[in-house]
Amino acid sequence: MTVRAGGVTNSYLLPCTGGYLLIDTGYDKDYDAFILESGTKGVGIADIRFLLLTHHHDDHSGFAARLLRESGATLIVHEKAFPFLSEGKPEMRMKPLNRCTLAAFTVFAALFKNDKTHGFPPVEANTRMRIIRGDDAEFLKGIGVEGMILSTPGHTDDSISVLLANGNAFVGDLAMDMLGICGCAHRPIYANDYGQVYQGWKRLSGRGAKKIFPSHGDPFDAASLLETMKEKPLDSEAPGGF
Repeated sequence: MTVRAGGVTNSYLLPCTGGYLLIDTGYDKDYDAFILESGTKGVGIADIRFLLLTHHHDDHSGFAARLLRESGATLIVHEKAFPFLSEGKPEMRMKPLNRCTLAAFTVFAALFKNDKTHGFPPVEANTRMRIIRGDDAEFLKGIGVEGMILSTPGHTDDSISVLLANGNAFVGDLAMDMLGICGCAHRPIYANDYGQVYQGWKRLSGRGAKKIFPSHGDPFDAASLLETMKEKPLDSEAPGGF
């Protein structure tokens, strides 16, 4: 089930052994709204047994530290997410897709983000963590989720995706459904490496992805990713940094 608690990020709750696996959080300020909305869906904080972060950015890990502390959940994260999570600061080398996405994000950050450094409460390592170093086809099955974790860098170096046996893919910011006016065509508005983004799309398709559940926007058919790669060669324009 999807929880979009007053913010811009979709969080996803998947049933697992003894409770739920939560994929991503929102910003730090979204925590109370998340608790209220998930509660209306019958999921309490104690029901969240695992938290998987698709990557370390503040709109995905903003209230992770508080949720982990109050729920006792196990954190699932790529090894390259540290030291960024432990410092509460993002890697700062992403480039915008084009000038339109640069302008859109600049306006959004100016109007709606209190922390212009994109910082968030630090997430400390603990003994309950599951560190992902590559693809992992076993861990999710061990907690009652029929699926696998795939390493899908591109948006960030630490990006991971969850691909379920039924073809549903939870991809973080590897793909999006937003800013159609900017010609995004499901491409992330910012990324470290768009070539790696396309490789991640190919991997998901090759592993049987049927429906994409992005962190921003509505779900869409995975086949549209392959169409984008055919119709939109990579744009070398990168007018600014993150």
